[in-house]
Order: sequence, then structure tokens, then C-alpha cells
Amino acid sequence: MARQRGKQWQGDVKSGNQRHRKNFATEAEAELWEASIRLAIARGEPISSEGVAPSSETFTQYYRRIHPVLWGDTDHGQKVVAQLREIAEIVNDIPVSMFTDQHLETIVSELKQRRNADGTINRKLAALSKVLTQAKKTKVLKDKPDISAYRRKEGVGRLRFLTDTEEARLLEKLTFMRPEYGDFTAFLIDSGFRMGEALKFTWADYSDGKVTLWLTKGGKPRTIPMTQRCRSILERCPKDTDKPFGHINRYTYRSIFEKARGMAGLGNDVVPHVMRHTCASRLVQSGVDIRRVQVWLGHSTIAMTMRYSHLAPSDLDVCLDALEQ
Repeated sequence: MARQRGKQWQGDVKSGNQRHRKNFATEAEAELWEASIRLAIARGEPISSEGVAPSSETFTQYYRRIHPVLWGDTDHGQKVVAQLREIAEIVNDIPVSMFTDQHLETIVSELKQRRNADGTINRKLAALSKVLTQAKKTKVLKDKPDISAYRRKEGVGRLRFLTDTEEARLLEKLTFMRPEYGDFTAFLIDSGFRMGEALKFTWADYSDGKVTLWLTKGGKPRTIPMTQRCRSILERCPKDTDKPFGHINRYTYRSIFEKARGMAGLGNDVVPHVMRHTCASRLVQSGVDIRRVQVWLGHSTIAMTMRYSHLAPSDLDVCLDALEQ
């Protein structure tokens, strides 16, 4: 396994009487190199210092091999698998070493024909870019195409969040159908957690009225104080699992959520992630500064949080006061 040697990380794989070693700048790169060596050994392929020969892996084979290291077992990682699977289908699963600008043109054109929104296309290109960047680093791909030239211009778009009345209607229907799902939804609203974050934190992460999230999309842990409603919900959660919401099945929850949404008279634009938008909008509307909102939500950049900035109260009132004088 990869081990640190000074400021570098050494990949180390032993096969019979042979040992393969190579130094890298990061642990992730060393682990990927080790994975490529083990794959080559399993296939009986010749091994170079770079691992698998560039032409030996299809795009699908390559992204499946590096996915656990780049994304891990996260909700976002599961979405990435679906995105990369679609890309592989569009390009007929060519060898990863053969990716060119022409393939990018084909991908974007096909996604547009499939009526993908510009933002959706950009998310899929971002996943592809990460794969091809790694392929270039390990010399599986000689030249990485310029994906930035194919990114679509995104509009700001409308952020959907719940009003107090809409929240009350939705929680009423959810609680009627499955009380624990009503509690879970209210927890998402008050905490602003992503669904995956709420499902994965453990009882050990909850202390003194605060929850520390270790497994986050941005890879940085954060500690969030719980509202009284959240604390009450956690008190009602079963204690027979190591996770407060270990009894929640995400797929059953989504199904019940959609039924309750219809019963509450809400549109299809209300999805579980809207609970996170609702939390963010309420923080901003209450006058909490954008920087604190960024930390609360765990956004990696302030630009992501700035989507909510137009909701800040009285931002322009000072201008009006000046003109009225």
C-alpha cells in the first residue's frame, strides 16, 4: 500500500519475487498507480513504470478503476458513475487513450439533443475532466482535450425554496404518511445538510447540541449547532443503530416524499435538495452574512453561496435612503 516517504508518497506492489515501486506527489496518485499495477498483473499484461499500457483500457474500465480513489463511496460519487456511464455510451466506450476534441464535440452535441440543461452538461463535463486529468497524469492519455472550451454558459436560474406555509403543508402530509419521514425532512430544513450527510453522520458525531460532519462533498469537516427542533428530532430517533437516521431508506423516502408533495399541492420542482435551499434562504433573509452561510452549508467557494445573496434584506435600502435625502 502507499506510504509516505518524506514529502512524497511511494506506491509499492509486490508480485511473486518482483516488487514495483514509484514515488508520487500525493497519496491518491500513488494509490491509483498501485491499482493500475495490480490490474496489469491480474491480466497478465507487461508492466511498465506507469502501470497499464495506455491502449489496454476502455473508458469504462478506466473510470471504474479510478473512481473509488477520486470520489469514494459518496452520494456525489454515485451520481458521477451515472454521468460517466452515459459518456461511455455516447463515445462507444473507446479506449481512454484515444479521447480527442472530436469526442467532446460529440458528447456535448448528443447531450444537447437529449435536452440536458447547460448546467447538467457542465456537471458531466466536470466529471469527465477529472477522469482525463488523471489519465494524463499517469500517462495513459498523451494529450488531454481542452474541456473548458466546451463548457456551457449557465444562467443564474431561480432557486426554489419553501415558504413557511409550503413547509407546513409538506410536513403535515409526510408526518401523516410516515412520521419519521416528516422528522427527517424538518431536520434537513433546519440543518441545511445534504441528504447524504444527514444519513451518514453517527451518534458519536453528535455532542453538546452540535453535529460534526466528517464525510462531506467538499472533503472538509464542519461542525453545525442544532436547532431546538433538530435536537428534539434526534431525541426521537431510534438508538438501535450507530446513525440517528440509519432507519431511513433513501429510495423509499424519495417515493413517499413525492407522494406527499403531490398531496400538499406542491410542484415537481420541490425535491429533497430544496430543503437545503430553504435553510440557506432563511439564513440570508434573516441577515446572516454570506461568509457564515458558506461555512454553515459547507460550500467550497463563496461563489456557490452568492446565489443566495439577492435574498439579503435591506441591501439596497441604504441607497434609497441616500436618494430620498
